[in-house]
Amino acid sequence: MVAVLLALMPPAFMFVGVIWRDVLSAGAWLCAAALVFASAEARSVLRFFAQAVALALVAFGVMLRPNALLATPVLAVYALWPRRFTWKRAALAYIPTGLILYGLMHLVYYDVLNAVRQHSVHSLYVFDLGGINFSSARVSRR
Repeated sequence: MVAVLLALMPPAFMFVGVIWRDVLSAGAWLCAAALVFASAEARSVLRFFAQAVALALVAFGVMLRPNALLATPVLAVYALWPRRFTWKRAALAYIPTGLILYGLMHLVYYDVLNAVRQHSVHSLYVFDLGGINFSSARVSRR
C-alpha cells in the first residue's frame, strides 16, 4: 500500500521523466554501437551512412543527458573507427570531440530551442521532497 502511495507523490512524476530520458539515451547509444559494429565490414558507402547515423544517435544521446558528455567522445571515436579503435586515438580525440559536442549542445539548447536558465532552485526542491518522502516512509515502517 505504501509503495502505491509513494508512486503518486510529486517527486515520483519527476523521476519518471528522468528515467525515460535515461532509457532513451541508452537505447540511442546502444543502437549507434550496434549499427557501427554491424556495418564495420560493409562497403564504404553503406559503412559511411551507418557511421553518420551512429554519430547522429550519439549526439542525440548527449542532447538528452548533458552530463554524459564525458563518456561520449569514446563512443564517437568507436563510431568513426570501429575496426581500428585504439585507446591512444580515443585519448587524442577526447578533448576536441568533447568541445565539439559541448558547442553542439549550446547551439541546440540556447540558439535553436531558445532555452532560458530560470528557476534552477525548483529542481533542488523536487530532490529534497523526494528525499523527505523516502526518509519519512522508512521512519514510518520502523
